Amino acid sequence: MKKFASISEVADYHGCTGCGACSYADSSVSMKDDHGNGLRPTSEGSSSSALAVCPGAELDRSSLIASDSDAEMDPMWGPVLAVYEGYASDNSVRSNGSSGGMITALSRYALESGAVEGVLHTVGSPADPSVTTPKLSRSTEEVLAASGSRYAVSSPLSGLAAALDQVDSLLFVGKPCDAAGLHKISQQDEIARNSIGLSLSFFCAGTPSTSGNKQYIENQLGGKPEPLHSLKYRGEGWPGLWEASGTVSGKQASATATYAESWGKLQASRQWRCYICPDHSGEYADIALGDAWYKTPDGVNPGSSLIVVRTERGKRFLESAVSAGVVTLVKEDRTLIDQCQSYLVDSRGELWGRLLAMKVAMLRTPVFKGYPTFRFWIKLNAKRKVGSVLGTLKRVFRKKLYANEVRLK
Repeated sequence: MKKFASISEVADYHGCTGCGACSYADSSVSMKDDHGNGLRPTSEGSSSSALAVCPGAELDRSSLIASDSDAEMDPMWGPVLAVYEGYASDNSVRSNGSSGGMITALSRYALESGAVEGVLHTVGSPADPSVTTPKLSRSTEEVLAASGSRYAVSSPLSGLAAALDQVDSLLFVGKPCDAAGLHKISQQDEIARNSIGLSLSFFCAGTPSTSGNKQYIENQLGGKPEPLHSLKYRGEGWPGLWEASGTVSGKQASATATYAESWGKLQASRQWRCYICPDHSGEYADIALGDAWYKTPDGVNPGSSLIVVRTERGKRFLESAVSAGVVTLVKEDRTLIDQCQSYLVDSRGELWGRLLAMKVAMLRTPVFKGYPTFRFWIKLNAKRKVGSVLGTLKRVFRKKLYANEVRLK
């Protein structure tokens, strides 16, 4: 098996998640959107410190239990202390959020209670709403304005160094790979370790590319918007509508699409690393949140969140938020993860087949330790077993995974 030897190899050979952890560990690294493929490091990235914090190159589950011996290491879902269904008690927060508003509610409470001085998350760029940028929010108004999902490339950890220059304590919100990068940074860096008051992640099925987003916007609006005025992926109802507006050929244009319609198109442009991700459920965060998909959206249900508590720190914070009346817990039920995210079990099984195909093709492959992927692969039906291997070999050539990504220099 060929391993990644540097950050530049991770980026060149389709291993980069775009999280930005390397730019924190090595100040010479910067993140740029590489021709619409995704956010990639643009320096030579040869330092060992950058590679050491890269979740694209290696993930090791064993580090997750070191400080939380009470957490059960679930073979599928990672460390689990408790599982709940819940939602933001404030109806406006619940409505604005994508699935119950829990991330927004917890982020606001962290600021209001004085638990942290700032929230590091991502927002749409004011200059171009299709571009996602890191933001340090220090007020509850800023946090509320940023609520809702973004199905686009993002690099929240590229804003970590600047955030820690401004505040002494942070709540971090990011994708599972971002939380993994933060976890690795915290293992290496004392300042980050002491400054992160809480990390929140969300269940993730992959990151659509910038080019895929822009193409979908153009298709929906009937042309290239110059400029794009607004873009919303979800929220204001569960799961909420995709909405965009802009100026096309000198005229105002707007479009809407259901969540199923928009995600059905956007997911086709996901970066390759998302297809071989072992963690779609935020295992490296203190609390992971997702949609309570065991219920069916009916246009009336305002939405609720699946809440997976992974650390004692996360448990204490959630209990405090409940006591303060900020969030409402409907029930505690360990089986909710399986009910809400059953499709991820098959994805975990397919991962073993995909990694096998990459090794057969002599491609550079991430190292995943502590993930029992074979036990899930063996449970797949014969068609999916074969498809996970042969389908990946086809993608090797169709997506040219054997070749370098075209990168900005």
